[in-house]
Amino acid sequence: MAQHPMHVFASFIMRSRMSAILITGLFAALSLLMPPLSQVSGAVIALVTLRLGAREGLFVTVGAGSAVGVLSWAILSSMPQGVVLILGAFVGSWIPVWILAMVLRATRSVETTLVAAAGLGISGVVIIHLWLGDATDWWRSILSETIRPALENSGTTLGAGEIDNIIESVAGAMTGVVGAGFVAGLMTSLFIGRWWQSVLYNPGGFRAEFHALRIGRQLSMFTLVVTAIATLAPANAASTASDAMLVLIAAYMFGGVALMHAAVAARNGHVAWLIAMYLMLAFLLPQMAVVLAAAGFADSWMNLRKYFR
Repeated sequence: MAQHPMHVFASFIMRSRMSAILITGLFAALSLLMPPLSQVSGAVIALVTLRLGAREGLFVTVGAGSAVGVLSWAILSSMPQGVVLILGAFVGSWIPVWILAMVLRATRSVETTLVAAAGLGISGVVIIHLWLGDATDWWRSILSETIRPALENSGTTLGAGEIDNIIESVAGAMTGVVGAGFVAGLMTSLFIGRWWQSVLYNPGGFRAEFHALRIGRQLSMFTLVVTAIATLAPANAASTASDAMLVLIAAYMFGGVALMHAAVAARNGHVAWLIAMYLMLAFLLPQMAVVLAAAGFADSWMNLRKYFR
């Protein structure tokens, strides 16, 4: 019987250290053209770490980072700062994936790993606020240099004041958006790697593990505290807490997605329900992320799965 294509692909990754480094570096390079492919490069590191341990995962990370660095230098030798930015972006995402894979390998708990990912994201948000002071000013200057020329050269009918309002509204949320995207990217890579591990060594294991994902009340209580700070605290603390809330929404979104998968499976529902959910998440990301996060938050208190049986 023919093997599943993903089984063949994951088997090639696990064939040798060089195979894993090759696939990680290849998808890192391709992601410069198609950014979502960066999740695949991180998934390779997750798979190797989950299966073979932290040492082997670190070897692959260092090897792939070296390959990306050499390739970047060959292309951008006249722009060393560009090489540093590219290499830093990949290593800055691969190392956290490696850490989370170690957490999942040690605890065998997706919930604990998701909480750890949220902790990394919130720590990043706090560090940015402590480092920059007013992060909004920093983002405003960057967006003014990037978004403003793009909008003005696009032939838009927006006036200068309207463009200023757009930049101002986006700048105020950028730290939280980046933190939320960081956590979402880490967990996506980790879940892909965990799925590959299941395909190779434990068929059906990831499906059961993901369906059972339910965030505990401890994080929910922390979320309530962060919400209160964002609502009631002075401006600086409220701004930091608001950005942290976006990171928590990203974490709870995965809880909501897992809940939907569990509901469809329990009811023997058609896969079209899940396809519709992902399409809505792709085209209505902010709204759908909030809906799924609300479902994940409610599930942490009420254990909604018991109503599926």
